[in-house]
Amino acid sequence: MRNMLCWLCLWAVTRLMANVEIMPLSEIRPGMIGYGLSTFQGTKIERFNIEVVDILRNFIPGDDIILIRCTPSYGNYDLAKSGLIAGMSGSPVYIHDKLIGALAYGWPYAYEAMGGVTPIETMLRITKRPISQQANAQEAIAPDPKTEYAGDAKMSLRPIATPVVVSGINSANFLKFQKLLQQHGLLAIQGPGHGGPNPGNTTSQPLVPGASLGAQLIAGDLDITAIGTATWVQGNEVLGFGHPFLGLGICQVPMTSANIAAVIATSEVSFKLGYSLETLGTLYHDRLTGVYGQIGKRCPMLPMQVHIKHLVQKTSRTFNVEMIQHHYFTPLLGKLAIANFLEAEEPIANEHTIRFCTKIFSTDTKDPIVWINQAGTRLAVETNFLEPLEKLLNNPFAKPNISQIEVSIEILPQLQTAKIIAVRANPIQVQQGENAALEIAIQPLYGEVETLCVEFSVPKDAGLGIQPLIVAGGGKVRPPQFEPENYLAYINAIQKSNQYQANHLLIILVKPQLQLACQGQTMPDLPGSMVGNLITNTSTRDIQMMPQFYIQALETQYILTGAMQLMVQILDKDGKPGAGAEE
Repeated sequence: MRNMLCWLCLWAVTRLMANVEIMPLSEIRPGMIGYGLSTFQGTKIERFNIEVVDILRNFIPGDDIILIRCTPSYGNYDLAKSGLIAGMSGSPVYIHDKLIGALAYGWPYAYEAMGGVTPIETMLRITKRPISQQANAQEAIAPDPKTEYAGDAKMSLRPIATPVVVSGINSANFLKFQKLLQQHGLLAIQGPGHGGPNPGNTTSQPLVPGASLGAQLIAGDLDITAIGTATWVQGNEVLGFGHPFLGLGICQVPMTSANIAAVIATSEVSFKLGYSLETLGTLYHDRLTGVYGQIGKRCPMLPMQVHIKHLVQKTSRTFNVEMIQHHYFTPLLGKLAIANFLEAEEPIANEHTIRFCTKIFSTDTKDPIVWINQAGTRLAVETNFLEPLEKLLNNPFAKPNISQIEVSIEILPQLQTAKIIAVRANPIQVQQGENAALEIAIQPLYGEVETLCVEFSVPKDAGLGIQPLIVAGGGKVRPPQFEPENYLAYINAIQKSNQYQANHLLIILVKPQLQLACQGQTMPDLPGSMVGNLITNTSTRDIQMMPQFYIQALETQYILTGAMQLMVQILDKDGKPGAGAEE
């Protein structure tokens, strides 16, 4: 019965908040007294008092904000001592029980709890926007990084920092996350992970104005959730924050409830330490004046499974996460998550080699996109395990339908790296179609110089005369390709670009003929006269040209770095330099 009464009270509060009156900006005057709502402990909503100081005209281009002063006390805390708290963004502010807007702005290091309120009128415009994701992939760009919260712009009235709680991470990797998140105006906090629907003594309740509102970027064995406050709730619609979260525009981000463990007051910035509770719905807009979401709407997430097999310790472990689907943040979050899990199994040191295979499953293709490579453990954090995902999400043709990502990593016993330091050909003159004996000197890490003896097959159509022969490691070499003209060709190009791995030794010789593609048809080895005729008689829009290379690849036991060039003289089949060739 008691639980029933509690739910009835909550229902009544929800109805009251949903139908609250709005005070337009035109009626607000300096000196007016009101109150705000926010959560400072658990899920309990508390009041803090405010006084209107002034209206700041055209603070945002075309829009005003309301300058308020927060009076000293609320509950067991004192805003005069803590200042405005990161996580209060979105706290609804009322005058005469009428909603005027969301507390959203403040001054870093301010002695007084004074801040800016985004008028509810400007926030309500977001609700009129469509929520369908029709953004053109060609227009997709990375969000502009913002200045760090504790940076040099201490005198500017700026968005109250949004605390982003990161859990499932060690201290060293947390610093990398912290730097990344600060670039986007977020305050990274290492804290507890997802609490579930009813952790400990917390009480699950409907989302109401003043309640903590979470925006979850990644969930699972690594959890990253931003915490702000809900401003306005009408039916299943929610507005919060009062300023941008990440400036994503149209988006799909899980909207969660949150529990506040404590308010941490510091000399730099006070913040709410909390964690997400249960997923309530989806945030569909991240705009200049706040975020907008709908309760009860499921947010599609991208699952990623990371298998790590340690061949030294003879152990294996699997990590699971779900990430938001975004062209910029998904690859970034995924790379950091993989590096974090790898370091959990093997702290980054100059000891081992890692071999990995990434599979990206999509309903657009029958088979997954497979990406294979190797790296040293000390370079693991810099390794792009998800390079094909990054390419796929930023393709100009179609929105990809990715269903799952699997990453398998093996930690090998030794750090096997070597640098190419010299190359010699014997003989220095070689005929078309014959073999040249190459001696390639490599310097293994902490080892003695080794010589690799390789037979290089000179192509029958190699150019005559003195030609450069390049020897390089395959880790950063991508086969030359024409620009794809459709989505499936783009996917094939991604797969082809993984033809060479870091442990491949590549011998590269430039071919004399250009390769040409016309209206999607590849035409290699065309004579110069024919290329000229095609260019003259065909629209340049239909033509692509690029040089051709003969590449011979040899798999080695080392991750190879460096490159060397050797000049060799190519003779014709009769052993002559050929007409016009240098003697």
